[in-house]
Amino acid sequence: MNRGIYRAGLALVGVLLAACDSPMESLPLVPPVPANELLVSNPVTSPAGPPAGLDQVTFVSVAPGTLASGKAVSIEVHRTGEVFFGVLINGGLDPLAIPASVGDSVTLTVTGPSGPGEKSGFRVPPRKPPTIVRTFPQPNKRDVPLNTRAKAVLSEPIDFTTLTVANVELRTGTITVPGQLRFANPEQTVVEFVPASDLAPGTDYELVIRPGLQDLDGTPLEALSNISFTTGSAPEPVGQLAFVRDGQIHLINTDGTGLVPLTQPETGGSNANPAWSPDGQRLAFASDRDGEWNIYVMNADGSGLVRLTSGGYNDEPAWSPDGKTIAFTRLQDGSAGIFAVNAEGGTDLRVVVNRPGYDAMPAWLPGGLQLTFTSDWRAYDFLYDLYLVNADGSGITPLLEGPFFSADGQTFYFQSAWSPDGRQFAVVVCPYAFDNCFPIGGVAVANSDGSDLTVIAQAGGYSRPTWSPDGKLIAFSSTSCRECQPTLRLVRVDGSAEDLITTNGHSPAWRP
Repeated sequence: MNRGIYRAGLALVGVLLAACDSPMESLPLVPPVPANELLVSNPVTSPAGPPAGLDQVTFVSVAPGTLASGKAVSIEVHRTGEVFFGVLINGGLDPLAIPASVGDSVTLTVTGPSGPGEKSGFRVPPRKPPTIVRTFPQPNKRDVPLNTRAKAVLSEPIDFTTLTVANVELRTGTITVPGQLRFANPEQTVVEFVPASDLAPGTDYELVIRPGLQDLDGTPLEALSNISFTTGSAPEPVGQLAFVRDGQIHLINTDGTGLVPLTQPETGGSNANPAWSPDGQRLAFASDRDGEWNIYVMNADGSGLVRLTSGGYNDEPAWSPDGKTIAFTRLQDGSAGIFAVNAEGGTDLRVVVNRPGYDAMPAWLPGGLQLTFTSDWRAYDFLYDLYLVNADGSGITPLLEGPFFSADGQTFYFQSAWSPDGRQFAVVVCPYAFDNCFPIGGVAVANSDGSDLTVIAQAGGYSRPTWSPDGKLIAFSSTSCRECQPTLRLVRVDGSAEDLITTNGHSPAWRP
């Protein structure tokens, strides 16, 4: 695990957290948190590798629904004074690795819409059986997609030798469904069952997880679990994504088939951030093939390349709903701003937003009259909020703002993407971090006015969420560190199911 995300800016955070550095015994007494809600493992050596200079870590997680009004959590290890941050999914926390030893006093603080809430204190146990934090699908979920891969998130890493069909199986009635068992993450905390074929429509299934599943110390699962769910009547439609692999743009079906390269290494340069035209016939993207980063447009098969910009540093194109304009981020004279250009070419470059500092990552609302963008306007290089602006550059309004100063860290908002009907938007949410959301970040969905922000999937890095044309699914990329290979993933908007599309891919764009 890369701890750079936590250490960046800690000198400043240390000042803000001075009041929290007192020993555990001096903190206000907090009622014990039930074991089925706050889950703390004994220290283990993570299969993904411990943070630099450490031998072992403790995994902390919270059952879904426990922190329904929370937005983020901070965890302080009092012996070292270090503070770690995580994002919440459906009111819960997936296992977060922290460097802590047996007996260490630890405090978990939840941040909600009005700021930090109550603190929960606990000590790291010498031994604790693993337990299930959450599952995909959720228990008793109906209308589950036929291509679902059933998953269970465990409270700590699992011994791979115990991941067998004798301990984990998917059944329908008395029949065992054929398929493959594997871990869905390097930490070995997410167990995944991949069916050999799509599940049957309108059928009851049961994911069975037995106590034979053990942690790295040989401690068995706390109890037998049977997670029941029912499939829907029709499979999810297969769409297409443009994405980036090894600096080149590719096309792939959302079921992982039909991979086609659209740009070739021999043309020179690297390519980034593809964006589809509204009719799905052309792609805008950024490339340094001419020695500087500019915005280009090409046909869906990779032909008909046209360069739209010159000079400066140009990236993150976003196509207007009418197909006539491309907004993008342009860096010049030390400042990043939102600019726009005619999608057919020409010299009509115009400014949308260009204030001192960072205004970037534009996303059009479906009506074409407004855009959202990320900006550090409130505090240069310190806060990253989400703003709304009219297409002519007027009426800049904050849409999502993180706390300015908080002992529980900041919250940053990047790469917004609007649902096809304009009622919701997706956004990348990061706790206090200056490393492009590595390794902790989340894909969240909110109403058009910014209310009811809910993280639906954990992801590391700039995930670039992109909506399916029917508004039911979101594709995104995820990686746990800068050096780690990114993956393309698919999640339902309600967070009820998540699937892998392909490895070695990032910056997806769903074809209309």
